[in-house]
Amino acid sequence: MTLAFSSGKTVLSWFMLMTAFFSVALMQFLDTVVSDLQRDFVLTSQGSVGSYLSIDIRRTPEGHLELCQPGFINKIIAACGLQDQSFSHHTHSTMVLTADTSGLPCEHQWSYRSIIGMLNYLASSTWPDIVFAIHQCAHFTTAPRHVHELAIRQIV
Repeated sequence: MTLAFSSGKTVLSWFMLMTAFFSVALMQFLDTVVSDLQRDFVLTSQGSVGSYLSIDIRRTPEGHLELCQPGFINKIIAACGLQDQSFSHHTHSTMVLTADTSGLPCEHQWSYRSIIGMLNYLASSTWPDIVFAIHQCAHFTTAPRHVHELAIRQIV
C-alpha cells in the first residue's frame, strides 16, 4: 500500500489516528488478558504503579515526569538522626573524600554501611544525580571517620 501525503497536517493526523487505533487495540488485549486471569485467579487492585512501588510520580510544570520516594527518604533521614534538626554543614561540592586516618572518629551510632545501601537504592530508583557522591562515601564503609559521616549527612 502506498500513501501520498500533501501536507504535514495530513501526516500528523494519520499518525494520531494510528496511535489511537493501537491504543484501543492494546487496551482491548489487556482487558482480555485480565478476564482470562480472573477465571483462574483472584485479582485485586494494588493501586497505581507508583503507589505499589512507593514512588510518587508527578508531572512538572514543564511537562516532565518526576519520581520521588518521600516515605523512603524520611526513613533515611530518621536513620541518620536528622528528622528533628536542620543540618547546616556544607562541604564544597567538588571535594574528594579521602581516608582521613588521622581525623576524628565517627560520633554517631547509625550504621554507615546501611545508610550507604539505602542511598544507593534511592539513587538507582529515583535520584541518579547523587550517585557520584554516594560512590565517594562508599569507599570508606570499612573504616568511616567523622568527615565521612558529614559527607553522608550532606547528601541526605
